[in-house]
Amino acid sequence: INNQFNGEIPETIGNLVNLVSFNGGYNQLTGEIPESIGNMISLERLWLNFNYLNGGVPISICNLDMLNWSAYGFEGDESYLNNNRLCPPYPVCVNDYMGEQDIHECPEIQIGDLNDDGMLDVLDIVLMINMVFSDEYSLIADMNEDGIINILDVVAIVNILV
Repeated sequence: INNQFNGEIPETIGNLVNLVSFNGGYNQLTGEIPESIGNMISLERLWLNFNYLNGGVPISICNLDMLNWSAYGFEGDESYLNNNRLCPPYPVCVNDYMGEQDIHECPEIQIGDLNDDGMLDVLDIVLMINMVFSDEYSLIADMNEDGIINILDVVAIVNILV
């Protein structure tokens, strides 16, 4: 942590199947999270927050079922991916824990298009309302970019459609 490591996480990181903790937060890591990260089944803590990681999050990260994810924070046994450039959609296991991400360079991301069908419509409003009721978070649903999904986001998408 805070070592100023730079460069990409190598695909060979997946060979570290007995590693319990990977504290790579607050560095200058770039590139994508390798698919092989899902092989690290002994991980109990993964800190990749506050880097320059980009691209998508591999679905294999859901293999790391001993991790306790959190969207923000810096202590304890929680794992973090926040404050990178990781692009949605995210795997279900981490979707609510991505925290703040810079998605401005993500290809073809349309804020509000929750079902990823390429257009904003009533179904996106329904999905957003469900997110409000279930207290879920998604960068794609955060229309006003305030870090929470609430009625203001619903009003914003309705205004776009009207």
